[in-house]
Amino acid sequence: MTAVPSTVLSPTSGSGHGLTAYYWNNTSFQGSPATIRTERQIKYDTGFLSTFGAWGPGTSQFPLPPLDAANEPQSVVYDGTITAPKTGAYRLALSGYGDATLTLDGRQIITMSGADATKSDATSPVLELTAGVAYRLHVTYQANHPFNSLEPGTLLLQWSTPAAAYSPAIRSAAAAARRTDAAVVYVRTYEGEQRDRVALKLPESANQLVNAVRAANPHTVVVLANSGPVTMPWLARIPAVVETYFGGQEQGEALARVLWGDVNPSGHLPTTYPRSDSAVPSGVTNPWALADNRDVTNLDVPYGEGINVGYKGYDTQHITPLFPFGYGLSYTTFRPSGLRVTRAGTSATTPIRVRFTVKNTGTRAGAQVSQVYLGLPGRAGEPPKRLVGYTRTTLAAGQSKVVTVTINPGNPSRPMSYFDVAANAWHRRRHVSRLRRQQRAGHPAQHHVHSRHGRLSANLMRHG
Repeated sequence: MTAVPSTVLSPTSGSGHGLTAYYWNNTSFQGSPATIRTERQIKYDTGFLSTFGAWGPGTSQFPLPPLDAANEPQSVVYDGTITAPKTGAYRLALSGYGDATLTLDGRQIITMSGADATKSDATSPVLELTAGVAYRLHVTYQANHPFNSLEPGTLLLQWSTPAAAYSPAIRSAAAAARRTDAAVVYVRTYEGEQRDRVALKLPESANQLVNAVRAANPHTVVVLANSGPVTMPWLARIPAVVETYFGGQEQGEALARVLWGDVNPSGHLPTTYPRSDSAVPSGVTNPWALADNRDVTNLDVPYGEGINVGYKGYDTQHITPLFPFGYGLSYTTFRPSGLRVTRAGTSATTPIRVRFTVKNTGTRAGAQVSQVYLGLPGRAGEPPKRLVGYTRTTLAAGQSKVVTVTINPGNPSRPMSYFDVAANAWHRRRHVSRLRRQQRAGHPAQHHVHSRHGRLSANLMRHG
């Protein structure tokens, strides 16, 4: 499901999009409302972040509720209409901390009964809605089952829709894309302290926006602004994807230079992107979701994944990611050759040198990051490979350069060692034969590129 967009909602009075919201400074709708205003969506969120209002815009694009204090008790009623953009089967849903109801055309179809410190949700039966018809919507909410004393309540109105049931705003974007040579869709996540994402999908109707614009214009570029992995169900149909993360105030200018071709994007991913929310290594579980660890003051957090963190977990469990750790494309291409592994002496502490030639085989200058991975013996119980070194090389079009990556066994990161729990000691690899065999098999040397312009580190994930 996705949040119900503002452009299908209308308030009971006035113009514009959204719903009329009535706020009480108690949890039981007693007395007259303290505040009446139009809210674009039902995305009520109050608590710790409300104490520091300047933080709010980083985790939500919506105004904070009208509170005098973060832990102020509150209840809200939302009134207006909802208009289906396409005839078909819909479902509405409420989720959050507290009690809530939803009535459509005078019939109550959702009752969300909360429990203290527990996020609740409730979904309507299938609703057959007709395009263009305005249905009366009435939602009540009581922030009476807080997560804790500093987090009184949240409420979100979501829906599932028929295929291609695009809101007026998305249809407008598609119409604009149809009239252009190329289209750029900029999508982002909203998150922050105590406001983690609940899923890996893009929020709001971002996936629908990408699909609609791509259908209107095959030359569509998707720009991602997010803190970590997101799923991309539209990836096979999009010719170009650029990952920018959160670039700061200079992101616009820097991104324009990358998209226009004045700067060659050459980043590489610092994390692994899975194909879906479920295609991730097992053992990564929210510790506070466990039945025996609901107390948020319990600081004993189990890390069930052990050493299989990040890409190591994917490798160990043989899970194919959407994009692997270290992935990145560029406006040029590189070719490695002549790989050699040498050691100056026989001591276990002697550095190992991995040498090879890198050639820029494209028509643009660019930077490449060569990554060296090591495979440890099976008896070590370690993941299949470990990143032990990398180097960045800038090359003009057609230029070649000999690159050396040095692996120092005595480094504090212990790149050549593994920890024996039974012996409570580190063990170090004494030979490099395994490293050579893996390099011949093509495993450890991955070739990616990385550059910075201004405050932007751009990663070209897909191009065409």
